[in-house]
Amino acid sequence: MPQGNWAADDPSRSFLREYGHYITRGRFFGGTGPLWFCVALLFFCCCYAAWRVLTRNPSSKAQATPRPFPGTGPVTGFILLIATASFLVRIPWPNGTSFYNMQFCYFSQYIAFFIAGTLAYRYSWLTTLSAAIGRRWGLTALLGGLVYWVALLILGGAFNGQGERYSGGWHWQSAGLCLLEALAGTGISIGCLALFREKFNRQGRWASFFSANAFAVYVFHPPILIVITRLMGDLHYDPLLKFLLATIGSIALTYALSALLFRRLPVLKTIL
Repeated sequence: MPQGNWAADDPSRSFLREYGHYITRGRFFGGTGPLWFCVALLFFCCCYAAWRVLTRNPSSKAQATPRPFPGTGPVTGFILLIATASFLVRIPWPNGTSFYNMQFCYFSQYIAFFIAGTLAYRYSWLTTLSAAIGRRWGLTALLGGLVYWVALLILGGAFNGQGERYSGGWHWQSAGLCLLEALAGTGISIGCLALFREKFNRQGRWASFFSANAFAVYVFHPPILIVITRLMGDLHYDPLLKFLLATIGSIALTYALSALLFRRLPVLKTIL
């Protein structure tokens, strides 16, 4: 079937019909695409809300007292905890495996950072984090992580046909990669939080526009991208040029629809 003709073989298979079935027949559970993150985050939020309700203390304050940002010891322990949990999870679920578009091999990291984020809000760690601490952890993750990564590849046999050992199982290469991910994720996150708070804590007109519409664009860009690429199927251009046109067209159209339509609809405007 020519790519540019959506219904060449079956006129009833229009995009709107197929997309409607994708939603109404539950196909999106196994094909969430980039929205898998929203599904996971919604589940985390529901669990957290239930825990807060069950453990609520009427006499406790809504906002905890600000505390100093955790020192080197707690942050190092956090990194080791994530690395250990990731290693154990990747024994039954190595890299590349998924369940309903969820890669459980990374979920220990997601859960740990979700908990850290809630604690950071409650104890005002985003304000008590000093620029010096952020810089130190950021450089440790970038420079130290780079040296560690190169050593891990060389010593672990990545260039000698042993790449599958990094994916999971009882292999020290998998443990090494889990440690690298935990170090890089934690250190770079701390460094970026401090850097952007100190150097880029402002927002102009365009930044405000893109920020306000970012979530709506994230949610709705897949079907818009599909439509644009299908319409471009009969264009005999260089693939790189078509990629560029599809990218620019999808970004422009999705932001326009977000600002002019999606975020103005009665139901969606309370969510987006």
